[in-house]
Amino acid sequence: MNNIELIETYLDNVKKTGVSDSVFLAYKNDLDTLKDFLGENSIILMSKSSIMDYINFLRDNFTNNTVVRKLNSFKNFYKILAQEKKVDSGLLEDLKNFKQEFSIPEVLREDELEMLFRACEPTEKGKRDILVIKLLLKTGMQLNEALELKTEDVTEESIAFEKNNKKYLVKVDEELKGFIVTYKNSSICGDKKLFDGLSRQNFFARVKKYQREAGIDREINPAMLRNTAMYSFIEEGTTMRELKERLDYVNIGMSGIYKIRNKSDIKKVYKKIGIGDWDVSEFN
Repeated sequence: MNNIELIETYLDNVKKTGVSDSVFLAYKNDLDTLKDFLGENSIILMSKSSIMDYINFLRDNFTNNTVVRKLNSFKNFYKILAQEKKVDSGLLEDLKNFKQEFSIPEVLREDELEMLFRACEPTEKGKRDILVIKLLLKTGMQLNEALELKTEDVTEESIAFEKNNKKYLVKVDEELKGFIVTYKNSSICGDKKLFDGLSRQNFFARVKKYQREAGIDREINPAMLRNTAMYSFIEEGTTMRELKERLDYVNIGMSGIYKIRNKSDIKKVYKKIGIGDWDVSEFN
């Protein structure tokens, strides 16, 4: 059975239990999120790593309460699949005691960013990957927003995008301008969508490859890149209110970074993020 069939069968059984329409719709919405995240990847083949990727995806895109609810829906669904011997029941232990933590979010250090960029392929696809990462770091936008950018909305002067019915216009600095010009002159730049054909799963499979080749000993995920961007904004003096207005970011977990901003040991934990130090000429 494919993902759609597995989910529909499960939802049919949920409905038969007599739950209210609102509860049923919540379950359906939560499992639609899982289905969209997986794409063509099978639920049955999910590993501990892919489950953690899903958790990070939820943390990156939803508020804490929503993350907890969606994970509970996933756990209930996965438990049934385990009972039916369709999946590994051992993976349930990794979700059993999950709690949304408010620890200091992870960010990438300057040296790790340099290592990551140097590991990127010296090809058109490699340059594209660098541009995507730079866009995430420079703007704080989410990965799905970057992948949906229209080619016409990304120019040498600005990046325009829409989120939650609000329009945003981000100015492009000289460094980012160089990467944009190089990519838009490449053969893989889309006519309508800037990153046409690049999926979330494919992009992060490539990032994980670069991470391994660079010798970075921790897994890079979308939330980490977004946290890195926001940490740099805060270091520049952006307040939490300005940050929310700028990014429409409502995940209270980010306040962990904000609260430690003035602690004396912050520099011992994270180096100040230097994003504008890359030589574009190396990739021309």
